[in-house]
Amino acid sequence: MPNNTQIPRSMQWFVFILVTIGLIAAMALPVVTFCLTHNPLSFSLFGTLMPPTYLVFYIVKYVLPRREKDYKLAEAKMKYAVQIAEAKAKYAVQDQTTRRKAS
Repeated sequence: MPNNTQIPRSMQWFVFILVTIGLIAAMALPVVTFCLTHNPLSFSLFGTLMPPTYLVFYIVKYVLPRREKDYKLAEAKMKYAVQIAEAKAKYAVQDQTTRRKAS
């Protein structure tokens, strides 16, 4: 379902640049820390990269609009999943009747 609210293109670019800077900083922090301290345990700071990446996914999902092709693809995937589920259910019913006849 398309979202009728439009977010200005400048805000989208701002979020993109902010997210990019944040992720680059999160990746560079362990390397800089290692260069300053010469402590290999500083590479454990790479674990700090996951929370920003996880949060960025949810922030960007609302800021950047989806294209019409994305909605059509999601609709096709749902229809395909329904067809697969119906085929599995039909096969399970046929399998049960076959087993009953064999018994």
